[in-house]
Amino acid sequence: MSKTGPCLEKLNRKTAVAVTNRITQLQASNFMDNLFFNFVKEGFDLDLVDSLQVGDQNDLLQELYELSSQETFLGKNAGQLYSVLLTKLNS
Repeated sequence: MSKTGPCLEKLNRKTAVAVTNRITQLQASNFMDNLFFNFVKEGFDLDLVDSLQVGDQNDLLQELYELSSQETFLGKNAGQLYSVLLTKLNS
């Protein structure tokens, strides 16, 4: 919405409703959460997480922890990755 919000009033009503509906669908699909998880998982698989600064590692762990609270398949996987990553970083 940061790109669309300021100009939403300039669209005709039908287009504005369509844009709003599409953004709502994207949000409901957890698109960004899935994208984030897949990105982190691939980084973990490639041993890139070890190269992050400690503050960035902690931020990553915090995001995974928050994601793990979802009662979804993604939440379960985020919780598992969080546990594995926490163990690896603390060893």
